[in-house]
Amino acid sequence: MNSLIITIIIVSSITTIIADLLLTSGRYVTKEKQTDLEIIKNTKYKNLVISAILGSVSILFWMSILYYLMQLKGTIGFFTSLTFAMYIGSIAVFHSVVAFAYYIVKKDENDFKHLGKIMSYFVMACVITSVAFTSLMLVLAINGTLKLSILNYLTLPFFSTILIQFILGSIMNKFTRWFKPISGTLSMLVSFLSLINIMINNL
Repeated sequence: MNSLIITIIIVSSITTIIADLLLTSGRYVTKEKQTDLEIIKNTKYKNLVISAILGSVSILFWMSILYYLMQLKGTIGFFTSLTFAMYIGSIAVFHSVVAFAYYIVKKDENDFKHLGKIMSYFVMACVITSVAFTSLMLVLAINGTLKLSILNYLTLPFFSTILIQFILGSIMNKFTRWFKPISGTLSMLVSFLSLINIMINNL
């Protein structure tokens, strides 16, 4: 079962990376630096639709981690599983919302600022659920239910996002345009593989 879940996580993450690249494929039509609006305008309609469908479906396969989390006992175990499911659900919804928001902006760029504000609410949902799940994992580590290594701590979802998507992402963005669009998914892939490692070692 462990091998199957690891395979599911890796394959679905690679699929999500493809969806991420399709979502911002307008970035690669020219070597010149573009604004976010120009990237959207240069991204093909079909790429946005494919990205929305591919991303939202593949992201839901990350729910397979619940196989381990649902083995945690007690109230805190229940809420840990619940917040993880909410976290993954918010990411899947966010990906679809971004894709269709871009679709709308391509038709009328005047909606760019308005849709940006709407998307910020979905970003907040992802952040809140990420912090909630990470916090519950820390509580489980503190009360002795789970034993975590330093690497496990650093790769919990919220911390992994900061380290890989934002810190490493800002560094790599100076050298390549390919890393930024996929940095979020890469941070989650690292985090999920670490979560599997934690659960295998503790259950």
